[in-house]
Amino acid sequence: MLALLPDVRGVRVLDAASGTGRYARLLAARGAQVVACDHSLDMLRLAEGARCGGDLLRLPFGAGSFDGVVCALAIGHTPALGAAISELGRVLQGGGWLLVSDLHPYQTLRGAQRTFRGVDGRHYAVEHHLHTLEATLNALTSAGFVLEAIREPQHAGWPVALVWRARRLSAPHAPESTPPR
Repeated sequence: MLALLPDVRGVRVLDAASGTGRYARLLAARGAQVVACDHSLDMLRLAEGARCGGDLLRLPFGAGSFDGVVCALAIGHTPALGAAISELGRVLQGGGWLLVSDLHPYQTLRGAQRTFRGVDGRHYAVEHHLHTLEATLNALTSAGFVLEAIREPQHAGWPVALVWRARRLSAPHAPESTPPR
């Protein structure tokens, strides 16, 4: 993720589905004006700085509120990939960037699960949906993005994550209306 992160000094960045705010802290340390947003208020309480409750499919921000959006290891939580990418694009200004990581589709196909250990010591599996690279590219194109970079970090020779950065194309201008004669 950090290898694909643009310069964020003085830039307004949303850490979407931030969880405890790991990337929000990294972004703030690099000079970003960052807001951490997550639907889990319990996790969000552990985040520092500006934060708010929200969902990937219904972000509580106006259109064009941010210059960049980071969404780490969360886009697979929703079956609605296109709607999530469209919503992330909605809160970006034209020309803004979107940096996303997720469990690699190969890992999902082979049955890997995202898990975490709760404060109670038990292990929990996180709901995860398969989003192929083709589906991702189609969703990006439909939402007005162009793919800029892609990485597939590996472990023991196998891809474990899919990391990509896309740029939102400038919003098209509405055609000028001709006054009635």
